[in-house]
Amino acid sequence: MRKIKGKGSEDRVEVFLREKGFRILARNYRKVFGEIDIIAEKEGEVWFLEVKAVNKNFPPIDKIDKGKILRMVKVAETFMTERELNLPSRFFLVEVGEDIELTEIDAW
Repeated sequence: MRKIKGKGSEDRVEVFLREKGFRILARNYRKVFGEIDIIAEKEGEVWFLEVKAVNKNFPPIDKIDKGKILRMVKVAETFMTERELNLPSRFFLVEVGEDIELTEIDAW
C-alpha cells in the first residue's frame, strides 16, 4: 500500500513539474547510501525532490531530519558527478495532499 501511495504521489508531482516547464532527469535515483524521488531541471538549475504524501497524524517535514538531508546531498553530489553537471542545485520537500506544496530544504 505504501509503495502504491508513494508512486501515485510521485506521478502527480512529475505531472505538476512538467506543467511548470521542468525536465525530469531521473526518478527514484538510488545509491547504496540513499535515494532521491525526483530530480528535475529548469533554466539551468537542478532540483532534488523528496516526495511525501500528507498524513494528518505525522507531518511530512518531520520525516526530514539531518541524516536524511546528508544522504540526499551525498546522492545529489553523486548524480551531478555521474552526469558531469556543474549547475546550481536546490533541495525540496514536496508534500502531496489535495494540493502540491514545495518547501525548500536548506541542505548547505
